[in-house]
Amino acid sequence: STSAKHSFPPPISPATMFTRSTLLLVALLPIASAFNAPVAMLRSASGTRATCQVPLAHTAQMPEAPVKIPDTFNPAEWGGGGGLGGGGDFKVPDSFNPAQFEAEKKAGAVGLLERPTQRTDPGKKFKVLLFNDEKNTRQYVISVLVNYIPGMDKETAKRITEEAHSTGMSIVGVWMYEMAEGYSDILKSNGLRSDIEEE
Repeated sequence: STSAKHSFPPPISPATMFTRSTLLLVALLPIASAFNAPVAMLRSASGTRATCQVPLAHTAQMPEAPVKIPDTFNPAEWGGGGGLGGGGDFKVPDSFNPAQFEAEKKAGAVGLLERPTQRTDPGKKFKVLLFNDEKNTRQYVISVLVNYIPGMDKETAKRITEEAHSTGMSIVGVWMYEMAEGYSDILKSNGLRSDIEEE
């Protein structure tokens, strides 16, 4: 058998290396200037800094904006339907007067959002309930539980499904309010009957 010979290119002389690096530098300068690259960082083969002036035609200029955005806000321009908008008899008050606010509130001229009286305690836990229904098969319910409830294995899903079928309801799990609500919504979106209840 014949052994394959590897042929390597002959070594490059310093003069050839100098010529090639100079040609490469000359070829790259227009590209570097087009991207506004720091041309001062490029050095020529002689050791001096290569310079390149970017023509003004190549610099990017932003077009003039079609709409003038005001530098300041003048509330006087907002009243009486004129100016920049507002319209009607909308006026920006110069200051807040609590007595006037209460009078307008009693007259029904002010819309006020009331805070909810009952807030959910962030430490409270909620049960996700699964109710029996006659339209979904047990296998479908098991697959939904396994696919959408984290940490749910097939045996647990089967037990929950059987309990919901025999008693009418089963607890899927217990989570913080937002999580419980989210899991219940996922079950509902897959056609199951579900709700949450405080633990």
